[in-house]
Amino acid sequence: MKKLITIGLSGLLLVSLAGCGNSSSDSSDSSSSSSKSSKVVKDSSSSSKSSSKAASSNSNNNSTSNSTDTTSLSSTQAINWITANMGNTVLAEYNTGSTQFTSQDFSYNYNGTSGPAGETDGAVYYQVRENHSSANMQAAGADPNTSSNAGWFRITANGALQYESAANQASNSWTTVSTSYNG
Repeated sequence: MKKLITIGLSGLLLVSLAGCGNSSSDSSDSSSSSSKSSKVVKDSSSSSKSSSKAASSNSNNNSTSNSTDTTSLSSTQAINWITANMGNTVLAEYNTGSTQFTSQDFSYNYNGTSGPAGETDGAVYYQVRENHSSANMQAAGADPNTSSNAGWFRITANGALQYESAANQASNSWTTVSTSYNG
């Protein structure tokens, strides 16, 4: 049960409890005094958290791989989504010879809201480059002093993951590869 404790001005302590169904309280949680007004949410299983942090973390607690809002991913989530979809995009273009590349043979560079042709359409762009330091790239004879462009991914303002190969970059030809987060 969460308790909402409000600490009033000038050292006066006003305590209000917000709960659903359980009216018992322990006022020992309100041992702090302050001359500023602040809200603290205390969960019996954890230490105190500011209400803004708690609200922020609560909004993410409902996320699962099938219901993740793809319009507001972290960079780590975006890269996980990209690497989960490498098989039918970059890897399909690269795995034509004896060396079988993986998503770890590439690097993922956040490019902000500017695409390869200078697009500013509300999408977020990631450039995929060959990682010439990887064992597979070195086995294929890649020059460790260079890092070739392998393609681009973008997450549109509507939350779709799209891919454009380096070969098609001049034609501005994007293909939707996923509309549901599977990172």
